[in-house]
Amino acid sequence: MKKIDTEQILESVRRPLVLFGVLIVGVGGFLLLYLGVMVFQVINNPEKVKIVEFVLRHIQIDDKAIFGSLNHKPFEIYFSKSFRTVLFVLSGVFMIWVLAGIVKALISGGIKIIKLALVTTRTGDDDRQSNSLSKPVP
Repeated sequence: MKKIDTEQILESVRRPLVLFGVLIVGVGGFLLLYLGVMVFQVINNPEKVKIVEFVLRHIQIDDKAIFGSLNHKPFEIYFSKSFRTVLFVLSGVFMIWVLAGIVKALISGGIKIIKLALVTTRTGDDDRQSNSLSKPVP
């Protein structure tokens, strides 16, 4: 039976793990930069951002927010345009918060993968000397 050298396996796995971690951190950094540019554009020139343009185009005062009948009498409640705008802005802030959490998870996960790949294991006499539990108790 062939003996497997664990150092060789570790070295063969270490490089792809580091590259994968760097790739994940790079993608997270790119998404963070894109998110920052998008927020900057929304603040400075919201008409040029497609999603903001779409939302602003579809905000209409004549849309009913709540409607129905009570004791066979119809009722309708309308939201003002400014209230709808505030609701959409809060929704946008929530979505950016969620995206920032995803980007944070990508970057921290990539860093953890890189750290895992760069950890070196000690074996043999060095390990026994550093481990205080392996020393006999007098």
